[in-house]
Amino acid sequence: CQEWLTHLDFVMHADAKPKRSKRRRSSSFSEKLMNDFTNDDFDREHFGFGAYIEFWKCGYKNSAKPKYDTLKQELCKNSIASIAESDYYELYRECTELLKERKHRIVAHDIGVNNKRFHIRKGSPITINHLISLKLMTDFTDVQTEFKATCRKQHAHETIAQLVKRNSECAHVCRYIKEACTFYGQLLKKSSKLKLYTGLKKKLWFSSMKQHFECPISTTGSFPKAQQFGDDSGIILEFK
Repeated sequence: CQEWLTHLDFVMHADAKPKRSKRRRSSSFSEKLMNDFTNDDFDREHFGFGAYIEFWKCGYKNSAKPKYDTLKQELCKNSIASIAESDYYELYRECTELLKERKHRIVAHDIGVNNKRFHIRKGSPITINHLISLKLMTDFTDVQTEFKATCRKQHAHETIAQLVKRNSECAHVCRYIKEACTFYGQLLKKSSKLKLYTGLKKKLWFSSMKQHFECPISTTGSFPKAQQFGDDSGIILEFK
């Protein structure tokens, strides 16, 4: 998993062909999803970049409390898009190997006061739960699609309390993804020649060219690949 942190909150790089989860998706919700930003419940011009959810402090309206005690329980028992225990153990095995190969290279950056707030010390190695969450997002297409939707409102009138309650089904994953990109990711600098693309199935109106994303974005460094995610009625966003 190779991550870049731009002015967006976190961006997922998905250039490799992902696996299909063995679990069949729930058609009642999945078929409504149009892309990373919008679904059929919204007006045509409505789009959402996700709502900020607080995973580190309790007592706020947007504070999310995980429904399950551990990441394994969450991945195998959640009601949104669970995986088989055998899939979890395979993820665990693969990530254990990654830690052995890269543990001295993937360490937390100094993010000022946020290191204390997130309880992640500068220089501390990335954990296996962070890697499992990242690999889940890049390897399981159906699961990551459903999980990303928990960071966005299902409809225009959904309250933050309803969104946070729904997000509790995958709060561990969302927290680890955000921590991984914030503390262990790489900045996509203005001087970089690298460009990332994401394809959308709708043409959207943006109030500003500086958008703040609160949900993972599936991106690729290949423009042709981004075209596969959209269609003639949509657009392709370029991040650089």
